[in-house]
Amino acid sequence: EECEETYDLIWIDISNPRVGGPAKRLFTRDFYEVVRSRLAPGGLLALQADTANLLSLETFPRIVRTLEQVFENVHPYVTYVPSFCTLWGFVLCGDLQDPALLPQRGPHPAAARLRIEPQEIDRRIVDRIVGEPIHYDGQAHCRMFMLPKTLRENIDRKDLPISTDEDPIQELFPG
Repeated sequence: EECEETYDLIWIDISNPRVGGPAKRLFTRDFYEVVRSRLAPGGLLALQADTANLLSLETFPRIVRTLEQVFENVHPYVTYVPSFCTLWGFVLCGDLQDPALLPQRGPHPAAARLRIEPQEIDRRIVDRIVGEPIHYDGQAHCRMFMLPKTLRENIDRKDLPISTDEDPIQELFPG
């Protein structure tokens, strides 16, 4: 909070907000407001946002809703993490929309959060990466931003509380 430097990217990959754990206040609106104040213009926050397991539908949606209280653009995404044997949630946030990100057509507002054409991702991989990624390509990228219906519905719940210092997320499910 005392730091005055700003950053183009802040990447947060911390432990989950477990009951009695040390990280629960690092998933609150209050904390995200401090993070936002440390982003340079056009900067991004990239956040590991807990399990997106369909049997645990509280933590990830609540983190997304809390971030939406602080950032103009919030883009949740999920991918399967083999070492966790489940879907895992992540979020990109910032106040300026990247002009390379094209809106996706879809009937649900959450489906329109982020879209880059698969061919564009494939082109960027060829231009920027030596070798071929094992798990990532244009199709994988686009799929990550297509959340399962149950997650979209839970993120959009009107009764879903945001996480604050006074009422932080405290996860019971062990990821």
